[in-house]
Amino acid sequence: MATPFVFLSYKHGDPWTRIAKRFHTRLRAVSKGMGFQLFMDDKVIKGGDLWSDEVEHSLEKSTHFIAMLCDEYWESEQCQRELLHAVKRYEASKVPRLLFVLVEMMRPEYLTFDEARQSGTLSGKNKKLEKVSDVHFLGPFDDKLRLERLEWNDASRLSDQLAQLVDRIEITLKAG
Repeated sequence: MATPFVFLSYKHGDPWTRIAKRFHTRLRAVSKGMGFQLFMDDKVIKGGDLWSDEVEHSLEKSTHFIAMLCDEYWESEQCQRELLHAVKRYEASKVPRLLFVLVEMMRPEYLTFDEARQSGTLSGKNKKLEKVSDVHFLGPFDDKLRLERLEWNDASRLSDQLAQLVDRIEITLKAG
C-alpha cells in the first residue's frame, strides 16, 4: 500500500496562513509516526501566476485533500482551482479523500459546485458532489458533535481543536 499523501489547501493571507501553518506544524510533528507525507504550499500564488509544478504534482499524488474553509477560501480563484482539481479526481476515482476544516463560522450546506459545473470546470455524467456539506468534515466539533469553527483567537482552545483534528486524521487514514 502506498504511503498516504495529505495536501493542505488554505487561503493565503492573515489570519488564514498563520492558522494553516500552525495546523501544518502539528501534522508534520506526527506525520512520520502516523505514516503519511504532507504538503503545504507556502508560496503565495497570485492570479495570473503559473501554477507551480510542485503544486500540480502534489495535487495529483494526494490521497487526502484538506481544505481550510472560510469565506475567503471559497472566493479565492487559486483555492477553487485546487479544490476543483481534487473534486474532479475524486469524482473520477474516489481519490483523494476530501476533508474540510471549518476555519470560520459559515454555512457549508449552502456552498455548491453548481457554478463550476455550469462553466464546465467540473463535468461528467457521474457527478457525486452537489455541495460542500456532501464532503467529510474533520471538524472541529463541540462536545455534542456539532461542527464549530476553529477558535484561532484562543490559543489554548485552538491547541485542543488541532489535537482533535489530528485524532480525526488518524482515524481517516486508518479507514483507508
